Amino acid sequence: MTGVFWLTGAKFFGTGLSTGTYFLFETAFASVTLALVGVVVLRKMKMSAFMLFSIVYFIFIWTIPAAWIWNPTGWLYMLGVRDFAGGLIVHGAAGFAALAIMVRIWQEEKKGA
Repeated sequence: MTGVFWLTGAKFFGTGLSTGTYFLFETAFASVTLALVGVVVLRKMKMSAFMLFSIVYFIFIWTIPAAWIWNPTGWLYMLGVRDFAGGLIVHGAAGFAALAIMVRIWQEEKKGA
């Protein structure tokens, strides 16, 4: 966790961030997006279900679009998309995740009615 993370080395961005620091950077952004999702599903979802969703979210839903944009070998990055402040990836990932959850909640409520 102390060595320079490959993405922050001289070959790419040259910031020289350690692996631990980059991990905390990614975790902070992922946590913010999950908080945005949590606001959308507030009082509509059990906490245990939301905790299970958060594990899936951190592993799959967040990392894939983040890699598309922030990784210099990602396909969106190669197309010229730059998201330095995280607005596109944070709000995009949170919006799509919240929309998917709300569609599922709507289906369950429609079935129960």
